[in-house]
Amino acid sequence: MEEGIKALAIAKDTEETRRALKRRGWSTKLLGRAAARLGPVVRHAWLSGYYLHVEGFHEARLDVTDVETLLEDIEPLIQEFPNLLDQGP
Repeated sequence: MEEGIKALAIAKDTEETRRALKRRGWSTKLLGRAAARLGPVVRHAWLSGYYLHVEGFHEARLDVTDVETLLEDIEPLIQEFPNLLDQGP
């Protein structure tokens, strides 16, 4: 998810990309802001992906049903990604 957000933000030359370059790296805060700037499909997928990572991987609090539901939230971004990338800045 992180690399996809970075790729879209770079392709669209967002303010967050310029900040990441200036500080020599991305933060979770910049990734979240970039996702919000990139539109509702990206923002929703980012929020679900981040929750999946924290609650599923770090905290191990999610069951299979939770993971499946979160993956359904991420799927639209995966489907739309090539189109978003082709749209340019």
